Amino acid sequence: MSTQNAVIRDGIANGTISKGQFLKYAAGGWVACSAITDKSQGVAFNDAVAGGAIAVQIGGLVKYLVGGSGIADGALVGPTAGGAGQTGVTTQFPRLQAYGAGAAGAYAEGLWISDMTVL
Repeated sequence: MSTQNAVIRDGIANGTISKGQFLKYAAGGWVACSAITDKSQGVAFNDAVAGGAIAVQIGGLVKYLVGGSGIADGALVGPTAGGAGQTGVTTQFPRLQAYGAGAAGAYAEGLWISDMTVL
């Protein structure tokens, strides 16, 4: 079995960010997604505060934080309003496909999806 590690990009946090949150880039740095319709551009590899260093996972096999409901193996995953992962819903731009099941509130792995097609 082969694995593909995520590509890590260094950046600056433009707010408080928790490890595993879906992120988007805004003027001044990276912020956590705050709506299910946000177009995520990466997933936080570490915790950060405003002005602090953030490592952003893109591409390959990414670790993310599952929101309040579990995610089935193979499901498309997009952000919750709090930036955690949820099973993709209509009008959402999923960025991951679950690589194994993910329990609510736990960390899980997902394969990065390059294009952002609305479900």
